[in-house]
Amino acid sequence: MSTQRTFAPKIVANSKVNKYPQISREKKLELIRKIIAIFLLDFDDTLAKAELLAFFACCTLINEVLCFFRITPLYTPETLLAEFRGRSAQDMVLELGKRHGFILVWRNGVDVTAEILLRFAKLSYKEMLAELGKEYVFTIKPVTLADGRVMNLKELVAEEMRRVIEIFSDKLEPTDGVAAVLEYLAPMFSLNICSSSAWERLMASLDGTKLRHIFEPVAEHVYSGTSHLVIPGLGRGKPFGDIWRWALRLLGFRPHQVVTVEDSKSGVDSCNNVAKEDEKHEAIAVILGYVGIHPEEKQEEEAEGLIEHGAEGILFNWDIDELINVVFEVLVNKGMIVLDA
Repeated sequence: MSTQRTFAPKIVANSKVNKYPQISREKKLELIRKIIAIFLLDFDDTLAKAELLAFFACCTLINEVLCFFRITPLYTPETLLAEFRGRSAQDMVLELGKRHGFILVWRNGVDVTAEILLRFAKLSYKEMLAELGKEYVFTIKPVTLADGRVMNLKELVAEEMRRVIEIFSDKLEPTDGVAAVLEYLAPMFSLNICSSSAWERLMASLDGTKLRHIFEPVAEHVYSGTSHLVIPGLGRGKPFGDIWRWALRLLGFRPHQVVTVEDSKSGVDSCNNVAKEDEKHEAIAVILGYVGIHPEEKQEEEAEGLIEHGAEGILFNWDIDELINVVFEVLVNKGMIVLDA
C-alpha cells in the first residue's frame, strides 16, 4: 500500500456521489484512519461564514489606502473578495503596494530585487528574518487615513483587524453543519486550523462561532500565517505552503497523513505547494475544496476552479457521510486504499 504521492490525480472525487455504497461508514473510517491522522482546515469561508463580512470591513480601509496614493479604481467588498479570497489584509496591502509602487524594500536606499531575495529562500522564517534584518529594511510608505491618522503597514494591519473583529463579534456564524462534523471527528483525528488570518482575529472568530473548544489548547491547534510567519513587509503566506509545513513540523506529522480543506484557489495552491517546497517532495494525502459557502447555482463553477488549481475532491456540504465518502474516494483513487477485487 502506497502512503504518498507527489502529484494530484486526474480523477476528482465528488461528495455528491457515494461511489462505494456497499462499504459501510464504519469500514470506510477504519480504512481511512490507517492512513489519515490529522485534519488541517482553513477557517474563513471553510469553518465560518467570514470572508464577505471581513471584506466588507477591510474594503473601506483598502480604499482609503488607494485614495491616499490617488489610485483608481476603488473596490467594492465583492470585487475585493473576488480578487483576494483567502489572502490576509497584509498580503493585500503588500500585493497592491508592489503593483502600484508604494511598498519599499531597501538597503541604504537601494531597492532589493527578487534575485537578491532568492538566496534566503531555503532558510526558515526565523533564520531568514534574522539574516534580512542584518542588511535590509522592509517598510511601506506611511498612509494618512480619512480621519487624519498616519499609519505604517503594521498599524494598517492592526486597524483592519480591529474593524473585522468588531463586525465579527455581532454577525459571524459557523458554516452550515460544520460544528456537528467537527464534534464527530474530534475523538478520532487531530483537528487543526491553518489560516492566513491574524491570531487575534482567529480567537475572536472561534469565540463568535462557538467552535473554540474543539481546538483547545489553541496554542497547539491553531496556526496563523499572518501572526506567526509573515516577515514584516514581505509576505510568505498562502499561496506558499509554509503554513501547512510549519504546523506539521510542530505537530509531528508528515504530509501523507493529512487531509486539508480549503475554499479558495490560493489556499488549494498552498496545499499543493507543500510538495514543491518539502525536502522530500512529499504531498498532502487529500486536498479537498469546499464550495458550500457559495450559492448553489455557483457551486459547480467554483468547484471547477478549485479542481483546476489541484483540489482532489470537492465537498459541497459539511455532512459527515459526504466528508467520509469523498476522503475515502480520493484515497482509493490515489492507490492509498486498495480494495479487494
